Amino acid sequence: MRTLQQIKKTDNLSPLSPLEHLFELSGDVLCIIGQDGNLRRVNAAFTDCLGWTPGAALSRDYLDLVHPDDRDHTRLTMQRRSAHGEPVSDDSRWRCADGSFRWMSWRASAPDRSGSIYVLARDVTRTRNGDAELSTLEEHAGVGIAVVDSETRFVKVNPAFCEMVGYSERELLHMTGMDITHPHDRPVQIDYHRRLALGEIKSYVTEKQYVRKDGSVIWARVTISAVRDACTPIRTFIGVVEDISETKRGTIALAESESRYFRIASNVPGLVYQFRRERDGTASFPFVSLGAKNLYGMSPAELQANPHLMFDAVHPDDREHFYASMAAAARSQSETPWRWTGRITVDDKVKWVEACARPQQLDDGTIVWDGVLRDITEMHDAALQLQSSENRYRSLFQNHPNAVFLLDVDGVFRSANPACSALCGYENDEMLGTAFDPLVVSEHQPTARAELGRALQGSATTYELTILHKSGRRIELSVTNIPVIDDGAVVGVFGIARDLTGQRELEAQFRQAQKMEAVGQLAAGVAHDFNNILTVIHGCSEFLTASLADDDVRREDVDMIRAAATRAALLTRQLLAFSRKQVLQPAIVDLNGCIQELETMLARALGEDVTLELSLANDLAFISADVGQLQQVIVNMAVNARDAMPGGGTLSIATSNTVVDDAFVRLRPDASPGPHVRLSISDTGTGMDDATLARIFEPFFTTKEAGKGTGLGLATAYGIIRQSSGHITVTSAPDSGTTFDIYLPTEDVSSGSVPPEPVTTTATFHDARKRHGGETILLVEDDPAVRCLASQMLTRNGYGVVEAANGAEALDTIRAWNGRVDMVLTDAMMPSMNGGELTEALANEYPAIRVLFMSLYADDDIVNRGPDSRRAFIPKPFTTAGLAAKVREVLDAYCDAA
Repeated sequence: MRTLQQIKKTDNLSPLSPLEHLFELSGDVLCIIGQDGNLRRVNAAFTDCLGWTPGAALSRDYLDLVHPDDRDHTRLTMQRRSAHGEPVSDDSRWRCADGSFRWMSWRASAPDRSGSIYVLARDVTRTRNGDAELSTLEEHAGVGIAVVDSETRFVKVNPAFCEMVGYSERELLHMTGMDITHPHDRPVQIDYHRRLALGEIKSYVTEKQYVRKDGSVIWARVTISAVRDACTPIRTFIGVVEDISETKRGTIALAESESRYFRIASNVPGLVYQFRRERDGTASFPFVSLGAKNLYGMSPAELQANPHLMFDAVHPDDREHFYASMAAAARSQSETPWRWTGRITVDDKVKWVEACARPQQLDDGTIVWDGVLRDITEMHDAALQLQSSENRYRSLFQNHPNAVFLLDVDGVFRSANPACSALCGYENDEMLGTAFDPLVVSEHQPTARAELGRALQGSATTYELTILHKSGRRIELSVTNIPVIDDGAVVGVFGIARDLTGQRELEAQFRQAQKMEAVGQLAAGVAHDFNNILTVIHGCSEFLTASLADDDVRREDVDMIRAAATRAALLTRQLLAFSRKQVLQPAIVDLNGCIQELETMLARALGEDVTLELSLANDLAFISADVGQLQQVIVNMAVNARDAMPGGGTLSIATSNTVVDDAFVRLRPDASPGPHVRLSISDTGTGMDDATLARIFEPFFTTKEAGKGTGLGLATAYGIIRQSSGHITVTSAPDSGTTFDIYLPTEDVSSGSVPPEPVTTTATFHDARKRHGGETILLVEDDPAVRCLASQMLTRNGYGVVEAANGAEALDTIRAWNGRVDMVLTDAMMPSMNGGELTEALANEYPAIRVLFMSLYADDDIVNRGPDSRRAFIPKPFTTAGLAAKVREVLDAYCDAA
C-alpha cells in the first residue's frame, strides 16, 4: 500500500504539509468523512488496524464499516453532533476487511465549512473483552469488590459488596467509603488511604466495621491496593472485602468469655492439692496451694498439719455421698477423673465446691490423688440464673412477631411459636408432629424440599415460597433455615418465616401505578396531536358550511363531518382527563349537593329495575373540586353499575367523613394522609374477577361487547380524581357486586381559605356587537394547518393578524413592531419555546400585552400557574364564533381595566 507521501513523491505532487505528516504517522486510526457520509481519506493506522486499503475504503459510506447492531446508535450520535455543533465520543464495533469486527473508541469533530468530519479512533477490543471478563468475575465473586477514587468515592461495586452493606449500586455510587465506615475506624482508614496515595505503602490489609443501610454493623477484612499504570499517577483504589462478622463475633464473644472466667478464676477461692492415703489408712496432703486461704480460711500449712480439717468441712448432708464416691473411684482405677460436687461449711458459711482428681495406686498400695478443688458457688448461682435466662428466651420465642419453628430431620414440626400457628391458621397442637411439606403450595414444594435438604447438610439458607393458610388463602413468605448442630451432626432445622404478602401487594400496586402513569403520558400525547387535527377539521367544515346554501345537499355531509369531529374532541377530552392534563375549575364544593342535583337524572338513567339509595352524611366536610368533572365521575360510575345489573338491583351512593391514616397510605402509596371525604358507590351486579380489576382503569379497556362502550368511562373518572388530589379504590368479586370508594381531601372554609380563581376553560359569548374589531393580533402556532385556520377565523372577524411559527419568532416579531400588538394568541405547547416561556418574556418587556392560550393539553407550568389578569385560555377545537367571542372578551377586559 502506498502512503500519501509516496503518492505525492512519485506523482510529482507538492510535499506533505506538517499536518499531513501527522495524519499519516499517527498511531491512532484517523479518517475523514465527507458531507455525503462517505470516507474521503484514511491513514496508515486505519489500514493496519482494520485491513482496509485506501482503495477499498474510500468513497464507502462510513456506516458500512459499522456493526449492524451499532449503526442506528452511531447514526443518532452523529446526528446529535450535527444538531449541537459539538464533538461527540462513543464506542462501537467496526468491520475489518476480513469480515471480523473490532471495538473502537472514537471521537468525531463537528462538520467544518465543507461539511467534512474528522474522526479519531482507538482499538479497545482487548480492553472491552478484558473488562467483560473482569465484570463477570466481579459480578459472580463471593467476596465484595469495590473501586474508589482518591476521595474514597465509590466508582464501582459488585453485587456481593452491595448485599454486604445493604445499599444498592446506585446508592453507593453517590457515596464514599467513609460514609459507611464506622466512626471509630475512620481516623485509621484515612491515614491508611493517605499513605497509600503517597506511595508509602503498596497495599494494606485491615479489619474494620461497616455501618449497613439498616444501621446494623458488620465486621470485614479489607485488602486495599492502589491501581497504577506506567504513565499516570494513582487513579483508583480497589478493595476486596470479606465479611468476617460471624468469626469476629465469635472471637469477641470468646474473648469476653475468657475475660469473664479469668476474672472469676482470679477471685474465686480454690486450691490445687495432692492427697495420699497409705495402705494403713494414714492420710496426708503433700501439697496444698495458696488457694486454701480463700477456700477454707486456713494456710496450706494448717491443712497439711491436720488433713482431717478439709474432710470435716464437708457438709453433713453430703458426707455420705462424698466418701462413697471417693471409695468407688479408688476401687475402679478408671481413666475417667473422679468428680464430686457438694457443699462445704467454712465459718458457718456454706459453699458449693467441685472436686476433680485422678486416683492412682502406687506399687506399695498407696493411692495418690492429684486434684483441683474450686469454689463453684457463683457458678451454681449462675446456673440458676441461666435457667431464668432460658425462661426469658423461651418467652421471646413464644412472643416473637415472626413465625419461629423447629423441624426435625424428616421435616416434621417439633416446636412452633404462636405467630407460626397464626400464620398457618392452625392450632399449635395441630402443627406439632405434622410435616412441613403439606403446607407448601404444590409448585413450591420442590424448592422447599431442596432448601430443607441444604440446611440438613449444614448450610443456612434464605428463600421465598408460598404456603396455604388453613382457610385456603395463599401466603407468601421469606423463610430462613438454620441447621441445628449437636455433637457435630445436624439434628434439625431452626426456621424463621416472615410474611411477605403485604409487601408483594404493595409491589403490585406500585407496578400498576407505573403502568397507569405510562399509559397516561401516551394518552396525553395522542390527545394533544390529535386535537390539532380536529381543530382544522372542525374549523374547515364550519367554513364549508357557511359557503353552502341552505338547500345544498352537501350540507348533510358537512354536518356529519362536524358531528364526527365533535365526538372525537370529546374523546380527546376524556383521554386528557385520564392522563390528568386537562384544565380544572376548582371551587369549594358541597358533595352532598352535587349528588342531590343528579338524583333525578340518575334515577331516569338507571331505569325502573334499578333502585337508587342515597346515604349522605349530615356533617359532611367541604372539598375543592371541579363540579362538572366530579358529577361526570358519578354519572360514569352509575352508568357502569347499571350495565353490571342487567337483571336489576340496587345502586347505593354514600358519603362520609374519614381520616386517611399512615396504615392506609402504606398500602396505597399514591394516597395522602389527613382528613378526607369518602364517596362510596356500590352496586349489586355481576362483579369482577382479579384479572379485570387489574385493568379496570386502563383507557379503552372494556368488558362490554363491541359498540357498547369506549372503555374510557372509568379511565376518565380515575384521571379526574387523581388530578383533584384524590384517591380511588375498588373492591369486587364475581357475583358479589362492586364498590368504588373515592377519597377527596377536605377544605377548611372556617379559616376563610378560598381556592384560586379557576382558569377559564370555555368561551364566554358577549354581545354580538362586540364580536368584531380592528385590533392587531399576533398568532403563534407551530402547526401550519391550525395557524392558517385560526388566521382565517380572525381575519373574517376584522382583526389584523401577524403570524409566527414558534415562540422565538413571535418575540422577534413583537420587538420589530416595538410592542404595537394588542394581543398574543398562542398555542400553550410548542417546541423550543412554549407559550408559557413566551408569556414570561413578554411580561418583562411588554407587560401591557394580553395573552390568550389555545390548547386542550394544558400543562400546569403554563396555564395553571395562578391568577393572572393578562392570561386566558380557550380549548381546542374551537369554532369561529367561540374564538371571536373569547378574543373580544380578553380585549374588552383590557379596555375595561384601562
